[in-house]
Amino acid sequence: TTGLAIMESRDVGVTWNRLATVSMFPTPPLPPGEFCYLGEPHAVEASPGHIVAFARFEIKPYVESRPVGYLWQFDSWDGGRTWTEPSPTPILGKPPHLLKLADGRLLVTYGFRHPPYGQRACLSADEGRTWDTAHEIVLRDDAPSSDLGYPSTAQCADGTLVTVYYQQESAGEMTRLMATRWRLRD
Repeated sequence: TTGLAIMESRDVGVTWNRLATVSMFPTPPLPPGEFCYLGEPHAVEASPGHIVAFARFEIKPYVESRPVGYLWQFDSWDGGRTWTEPSPTPILGKPPHLLKLADGRLLVTYGFRHPPYGQRACLSADEGRTWDTAHEIVLRDDAPSSDLGYPSTAQCADGTLVTVYYQQESAGEMTRLMATRWRLRD
């Protein structure tokens, strides 16, 4: 079976049960020796029972000119027991981190592994039905390479956001953990 397993623990992680499997969707025709997959999923409960999930989409082996790297979305309307088919979003980045903000909007942060390299974010005001890609938020666009990402964002009591991620400070250096403290514009 291929797909993403949705697991549930009712005893603080001592034991786990498979709640559902998210389909790996109909794959595009690929040449022999190539394959595609969804990985590194992240989910957030948008409202009671409605879970919004994103995953990174990849085709292997990597080919420079191929348009990959878009985040794919799938939703559950019954607390994770069943899921919609994954579908591509217009958000180019990987991997995703989802957060429900204090005002109810959803925020996704992700590494942007295309020039100009850095960290980005996007908002949804309708529980993930649409994403405001026209107003993509650029947190950083000064990384020297595509070796970056894995952001995680938290909202502070004063409304500011802190996003932690990894990237290089300068070309040729080792990657390091970094953080950006920022605020959404009203």
